[in-house]
Amino acid sequence: MALAPLSESIPYPPPKSDLGIRMASVKMSGLVQLLLCGKVDFTKAAATEIGRRALEPGACDEIYQEGAISVLVDLMLVPNLMLQFHVLKALVNISADPTSSLDVEAAGGLPNLLQLLSHTNSEIVHKSLWVLTHMAAAPDNHEIMRSSGLAPLLVPFLKGSQDPKKSKHLLQALKLTTNLLIGSPSGELQVSLQKCGIIVPLLRLLLTSTDIPTLQQTLDVVRTFIVIDAVVAPFCDSKGLQVILKLLQVNTNNDIVHRLLLVLNQLTTAESLQREVFLSNGLPLLIKFLAHHNPMIKLATMWCIFNLSNLVEAQQAIWNMKALKPLVQLLKTEKGEDEKCVLVGILGNLCQQEIVRQALVHMAAISPIVRLMWGKRYSLETNRNAVAAVRLLVYEPAAVRGVIQLGGVPRLIELIQSSDDRIREYSITALSNMALDELSRSTIIEKGGVSHFLIALEVSSDPYTQYLILAGLNNLLLDKKAQDTVRFSGQLEFIHGLSQEEVGGDPDKEWRQEQAFAVLASFEPREYGVVVPEPVLPPVVSLPPNVDGSLSSESNGSPIIVSELDALDSLMEETAQAPLTKPVPQWSSTTELDAVVIAAPSTDAVVNSESSSSDAATFSEKDIWGADGLDGFMDSMNISVHPPPIQASVAEQSDASASSSSSSVLSESAESDTVVKKSDGSLSEKKVTIKCTWCSDTKLVRVMQSASLESTLSAITAKFMDTPTNIKFKDEDGDWVDLESADDWEYALEVLEATKRRRLDLALSGVRSSAAAASSTAPAVDEDESDGTSVASTSTSAPPPPPPPAPPAPPASSARKGPHLLTKGKGPSVIDISKVKLRTAQPNSPRKLNPHEEAMASIRDGSVQLRKAKMEPKSNRPARKPTTPHGMLMANLMDKLADRRQSIKHDDEKQDEEDFDPDDW
Repeated sequence: MALAPLSESIPYPPPKSDLGIRMASVKMSGLVQLLLCGKVDFTKAAATEIGRRALEPGACDEIYQEGAISVLVDLMLVPNLMLQFHVLKALVNISADPTSSLDVEAAGGLPNLLQLLSHTNSEIVHKSLWVLTHMAAAPDNHEIMRSSGLAPLLVPFLKGSQDPKKSKHLLQALKLTTNLLIGSPSGELQVSLQKCGIIVPLLRLLLTSTDIPTLQQTLDVVRTFIVIDAVVAPFCDSKGLQVILKLLQVNTNNDIVHRLLLVLNQLTTAESLQREVFLSNGLPLLIKFLAHHNPMIKLATMWCIFNLSNLVEAQQAIWNMKALKPLVQLLKTEKGEDEKCVLVGILGNLCQQEIVRQALVHMAAISPIVRLMWGKRYSLETNRNAVAAVRLLVYEPAAVRGVIQLGGVPRLIELIQSSDDRIREYSITALSNMALDELSRSTIIEKGGVSHFLIALEVSSDPYTQYLILAGLNNLLLDKKAQDTVRFSGQLEFIHGLSQEEVGGDPDKEWRQEQAFAVLASFEPREYGVVVPEPVLPPVVSLPPNVDGSLSSESNGSPIIVSELDALDSLMEETAQAPLTKPVPQWSSTTELDAVVIAAPSTDAVVNSESSSSDAATFSEKDIWGADGLDGFMDSMNISVHPPPIQASVAEQSDASASSSSSSVLSESAESDTVVKKSDGSLSEKKVTIKCTWCSDTKLVRVMQSASLESTLSAITAKFMDTPTNIKFKDEDGDWVDLESADDWEYALEVLEATKRRRLDLALSGVRSSAAAASSTAPAVDEDESDGTSVASTSTSAPPPPPPPAPPAPPASSARKGPHLLTKGKGPSVIDISKVKLRTAQPNSPRKLNPHEEAMASIRDGSVQLRKAKMEPKSNRPARKPTTPHGMLMANLMDKLADRRQSIKHDDEKQDEEDFDPDDW
């Protein structure tokens, strides 16, 4: 409740003297002439008549037009006390009119009045303060009065005086100070008065004064004084807050109590003072005033409780004092909109506590809160507080059903287009939280919520609002209908554009980019304009030998890239047991397995493998391998694991030789214990294929199964030419576990054998050195699987094209810590508005990755988790087998999400079976 400037006129009794009666019939122009006649009696009678006529409507304009105001201003400094008194009395009534007060200042009245404040006569000083009070009520006079040096002259009047004749100066000075402070919202005059020492006189007046008008006016001065933090801190340091709380306990006057509560409400707008009031046991005192019979005291008390309810400690204290039920009862019974607005704001703050949300559901408080969202009957502030309460209540499934039954979903969708930023923000948050429930999600989609989200996303330019909208869309996309709506809306390219914008260290833009990636993960890259080429596999060669032992493919002596030696052994065994007309199995891509180079002999008798296999006859094992066995056959085919050296730079050759030597020593030392010789002379080795991912680099390492952890780490270090600081592997549940000791390595091998996986996946992390970063761009040097030597994976022929770029995926996000205090950017599933934004800058690595590389790295190491809270599996999702790399990554991700949904659904069903008993709280 804002204070209005104070203005009060002086009533005049009817004239009794003959001169006064005759003056009543004189025109205004004649009265002005009498003011200038020089005779004291006629001048005094004319000034009195002008002051009497100033009380009549419209008379001040005539007084100004006849020039009476400038004449009266000049007469203020005449040496006659009686004339000065009657002139100032007339100016009091004239300046009560806002326009005429400007005329008094324009005529030069302010310097004369400041001079009269030091007059020895108390009546002259009192009337001067009265005229200044009326002049301070005019907004156009505020600036000139603040700069006139009036503030230092007021502080002595506020200290009071024992002289009864001067006691009335105090009340008038308080009124003047109030008007001056009302006209100084920026705080310049407050700071000036604080420097002049006004705080101590004010507190002394509050503690010692017994006069009700003086106490009332002093509290008005305090209320208008503590409007900025620069004066609030000195006021509280002077024990001003303790004085206010003490007076609340002992004072019984309703008007004084009401003003004290208004001052306390002004103080508790600061977060630091909220805690101080709470620690000073101010909350129990305020709870008692909720039952007061005076409606103004009750409303002021509600405002104070509303400010304190921002504290978590105060929320718990209100619950412990069993004050929730009276608050709900007041919300149901109070008829004033101001009371309902404040009460729903208090309940909205208390809804941050889970136990309060459950209690409100059982107290049937959902209905009165939802009804307050309709703007035709209630104000904008009431709508804002109601939507803020609903956005937290929908964490409870029972509250979600209540909002749907009361028709709250269409109203929330309508509020997405609200002109108020906070209402729009709260409604988007409420719908996003409701979208976690399957029934409410379908209701939102049926009422056109997806279209409203897309429209709001397009017209909004605020990164934080766009983040909220994208988070809501991410939850709605659990339904196939929402996916179709987004797909055919043409907004996918716009969302993709948001994901590619530079964040520049802005937390809001970083959160928006995370949610944009999460939304795009529900669609194929081609749907939003990103072309992902199919991976090009390296040349595959079949090795069925001809009768004469030569290769059945024409190579002209060029190296042929084939798969590992283990795969070659398997193919040889299969070829020895089956006819040559059987189709030869295809070799694996170099993106999954390391390749070796086989130098094929140049011969004109060799024909194409496809044509030769179609005309070949069935041979026995001896005819296939020859009399010299496998060794002779490999010699005749000129198979070599040491191909001719490729042309490389000096730095590349040195790096490759270092990696080759380290890897060779490891393989040769570990291979001797695990080589098994078969009956046919071939070699079978027990090796483990390890897929290592570090940032955007992925490499394969083959080690012996009996190799120790130290030797494995040496091979990985040689492969990446750098040492990782942390290594993780997947356990049998699919979770990432730190690989730190030999026991962890043995457990990883047991998990690999138990799950029968093809390879062991390791996620590496750490800061890459400049040399390692440079090596990632050099020709890849892979480790041969037979003896550990390093060989180049490129051939003398045209190198295979690079692998396709990784499709965009949402970056990693941490799980939220609680349903009631959800911080922005902590996950795409559930969002909330927190009054305090805690934003932590992430450290940058020496090599900054683009968003696509960061997204793919998050998916590889398993840290990304999308829509993980209260998700239900889609029943209408068609089963299919992905073939593209993007599809295989998303299929793996969706399998993990399905397990998470089942676990959360089981927990929710178990929680719903528990009975609600308020006595147990």
